[in-house]
Amino acid sequence: MMITGGIYFLFIFKFQAWMLTALAAYLSAHGVSATGWYMSLAHWVLTVSLLIVGAITFAWFATLISIPVNDFLAEAAEPHTTPPLPPSPVKGFSNRVRLLTIDLGKTIAAAILGIIVLLVSWIPLVNFLSLLISFLLVCFQFISYPQTRRGQGIRKGLGFLIQYPFACVGFGGVTTLLFTLPGVSFFFLPLAVVGGTLLFARASAGDQLPKLR
Repeated sequence: MMITGGIYFLFIFKFQAWMLTALAAYLSAHGVSATGWYMSLAHWVLTVSLLIVGAITFAWFATLISIPVNDFLAEAAEPHTTPPLPPSPVKGFSNRVRLLTIDLGKTIAAAILGIIVLLVSWIPLVNFLSLLISFLLVCFQFISYPQTRRGQGIRKGLGFLIQYPFACVGFGGVTTLLFTLPGVSFFFLPLAVVGGTLLFARASAGDQLPKLR
């Protein structure tokens, strides 16, 4: 996870430097000063955009390679939720492998949808909506572990996002923010797994989470 995080943020800052150099060259070629306020604005916008994109894709990739560990972690957290989730009826090694396969499919599906969302996020007026959808997809990954052990597939997972959009956007947004912190983002992956389990448990217990009216 440390190596993955290091590569991600090294790539982000290298790509940022290349983009700013290319923008400065473009402006100079058209007789525009590359030292004005718009370069500072471009630097800020590019930094924030790349950090968000990097955090979201980091969540997909990190989750993909750590699915087995995350599944055990979520299961260990279930008895400590409020209220405690009842034990999963799934037993045996073969069933465990099947559940991990389902979780893998969910993560890949979220990544594909997320890539589409990120591609259209550069379109003006669409980018804010794309950002919210990206937060929902990040949340989708971390509520999937307790859902999968209870036989809830992709449709149920997406239904959860629709039923509790405010809580899911909040959880996904905070998780994305934590994943943007260079050098320590990988520490927050276990926190996100446990947090997703707690969120699912509260909703399953009939907790009064804000719903879409």
